[in-house]
Amino acid sequence: MIDSLKNIWQKNFAEFAKKAFAERSICKKNICRKNVCDIHLPKSLPQSHGDDLRDDLRSSLHSALFIHFAKILVAILCACIFASTLSAKSSHSSLRLFMVGDALIHKSVYEDALVQKGQNYANQAQSSHYDFAKMLELIAPISKKHDLAFYNQESILGGTHLGLSTYPRFNSPQEFGLNMLRLGFNLVSLANNHTLDRGEAGVRSMLDFWRKMEARNSTLYTTGSFESFKAQQKIQHKILHKNDISYAMLAYTYGTNGIPLPQGKEYLVNIYTKEMLKRDIEAIRAEVDLLIVSIHWGVEYTHTPTKEQREIAKFLASLGVDIVIGNHPHAIQPIERIGNTLVFYALGNFISAQVGLQKRVGLIASVRIDKIQNARKSTSTINHTTKPHPKKVPKRAQRKSKINNRIYKKIPKKIKLRNIRADLVYTYYKHEQKMSDFKVYPFSLLNDELLPNYQSIYKDYIKIISKDWLIIGL
Repeated sequence: MIDSLKNIWQKNFAEFAKKAFAERSICKKNICRKNVCDIHLPKSLPQSHGDDLRDDLRSSLHSALFIHFAKILVAILCACIFASTLSAKSSHSSLRLFMVGDALIHKSVYEDALVQKGQNYANQAQSSHYDFAKMLELIAPISKKHDLAFYNQESILGGTHLGLSTYPRFNSPQEFGLNMLRLGFNLVSLANNHTLDRGEAGVRSMLDFWRKMEARNSTLYTTGSFESFKAQQKIQHKILHKNDISYAMLAYTYGTNGIPLPQGKEYLVNIYTKEMLKRDIEAIRAEVDLLIVSIHWGVEYTHTPTKEQREIAKFLASLGVDIVIGNHPHAIQPIERIGNTLVFYALGNFISAQVGLQKRVGLIASVRIDKIQNARKSTSTINHTTKPHPKKVPKRAQRKSKINNRIYKKIPKKIKLRNIRADLVYTYYKHEQKMSDFKVYPFSLLNDELLPNYQSIYKDYIKIISKDWLIIGL
């Protein structure tokens, strides 16, 4: 572009020089210019006529100079505008999102994290301290290189003052949340079937902790459980920005293990209906570049999504959700693209004390979100694929079309989901007289001592998520 500007200047300056030289060479009529404003006329010409002619010539010369310089400036200005437009169209902002599954803190997990008992072990609030850092340290090199990192806090972090508890009604140490924040996790779903395990008091204690953390960390985004209807409305319209990309997250659960929501306090946890999903998503969709929905659904301990999961996934895709992060089955499930929506049906467990290989193998994933600047006709796409959106599609044709070819609502968006990656992790623990030495391992760091036949196990489980467009390995 600099070379182009030089060429424009040189060309216009050359034209100007030629004309200026021509103006200077009016010597045949004894009218010559020694400089720009010094014009000599024949002596025989009357003084009054000479002055008029001199003024006319001087005025013409000044006009010529002005016009030529104006042309040059206009040409340069147009070139600069064109250059900036091209630059804006081609530039983009991006961020990277990391995802892990359920954090289900059983008694054996938090007891393994106990580092200081004190003299009064019964009084946990005064004498106990928990540190989960060693259990999670192998995830840090992965999570910290991302801009956003998501996990589902399955067991509430009500804290020791409520009394810690395990299955079937959990309450976990708040130190676990601190450890996750130090790893860079800043998107936290609080909506799941265990949210009401310790009643309203447990929810409020959990929310007090997270609100304090949000006050210290402006990038932290927790949602799915709220103190009031006012807080619910405010947080569900909360928009954050990173790398010039605006984003929001919504979180829901199918239920709360039969524990009813107190009447008039439905805000304590989002239990979804299609009407609720539609209302909430439509209220925020047009306001953000990236919309993430975390949803607790499906049947436990199965690798196959249910019919209801698939129907809800299609429904979320039709509303323009960019990424759906599913959890609850405690087993990994497939990853799917529905139109422009990326769906993780279940990430499985991130950490827990559940027994059985299926419950100890978890899924981790990464996505790069690119925002294309000034792309007026851009819509959210995955893997560079874009399909035309006709104005009218016959209903009969819509019914016959396959799900991946359906025409969904065209939401004005400017993002592309690229570099979609996934891999597996394993929750290791010793199981002798009691469970101990908990640690989350990426499969790449395992060996046969930690998990016998780990390579063949990896091959079997990776088949569950394998797709042509999915990159294995983070």
